[in-house]
Amino acid sequence: MKFEEAANMGQQGTLVERRARKTIADIYLIANRATLETSSIKQYLQNWLKRKQIENCEATAERYSATLKRFIDYLGSKAEQDISHLNSREISAARDHFARKLTPSSANLMVKTLRTALNQALRDGFVDTNEASQVTLIKRLKKAKRRPFTKPEIRKLLKVADFEWRGIILCGLYTGLRISDIALLTWENLDLVNAVLTLESQKTERRMDIPIAPRLKQYFDELPAGDDPAAPLFPTSMPGVSQQNLWPHKRPVQKDHGQSRTC
Repeated sequence: MKFEEAANMGQQGTLVERRARKTIADIYLIANRATLETSSIKQYLQNWLKRKQIENCEATAERYSATLKRFIDYLGSKAEQDISHLNSREISAARDHFARKLTPSSANLMVKTLRTALNQALRDGFVDTNEASQVTLIKRLKKAKRRPFTKPEIRKLLKVADFEWRGIILCGLYTGLRISDIALLTWENLDLVNAVLTLESQKTERRMDIPIAPRLKQYFDELPAGDDPAAPLFPTSMPGVSQQNLWPHKRPVQKDHGQSRTC
């Protein structure tokens, strides 16, 4: 009877999506003796992120999280729709929006992340096709060139940086570590007696023993030591650390002094 009612409502033009999905779910329950699983775009992407936090390293999971949060915020109320409604047009529109607002690289990362998430949704049976796979990546016409800081540029940065950022800059200069690895350093990583930094790279998971240069050691000697070996060397940079989270702290220094690169 429910199917007939839904059919009649369809003929009369009064069948709304919620009623149609309820009817399909009821039919599925009768045929399979199991409920038909559904999920909103927001709910599925959030659940997928929880899987990634278990399966991937912390830095990768944080990158996924920041990317999908922006996408969900962009969708607004549409994020509450069933994930089967997500289409390539909406993903393309989001790609173009973030290419203008942020960078082509950020927009491409969003598309790649959605491709991965929707591949899992396809395997889970929530969608029939991966709509993100139909969205092309943005090709940058001119690739930005990177170069090392010059000595005068480093002196300018050190001159205007606060005490903590002076240490971060010196770490980048004398150790070659990634900014995310530097921000996660704790007193446990620091051996001032033997002048060595010992850590495991977040990206490569490779253990490293790095000699501490005299000027960097002088900086560490000035740090007020505590009783907790797990305390961060750079406390204001450690919470929720990722390269994207650290950029806002760096921009004022770079903007005011004409710098366009990072240590």
